[in-house]
Amino acid sequence: MISDVVDMVKRYPGSELYVLEGDEIPFFAIITEDTKNVINELNDIEELEADVAVISPDEVEEVTSGSNEFANEIRKVLQEGTKLV
Repeated sequence: MISDVVDMVKRYPGSELYVLEGDEIPFFAIITEDTKNVINELNDIEELEADVAVISPDEVEEVTSGSNEFANEIRKVLQEGTKLV
């Protein structure tokens, strides 16, 4: 499953993929200019059992500076997770 996500993200130049494992399911954070196409491709990956956030580079600061649960999770993945792409 992780290799499918890595291969898909690599097809989008300039995109970044972070993963944080350790919980029941992994959490992926994908930063890409092409959010709509990435989301569509993620929907096509069978057996994808993960939490996934897809954000544009312009949204990173806005999202991670928030204080809600979503912002906290994204911040945690970007700071503590492994950068795969």
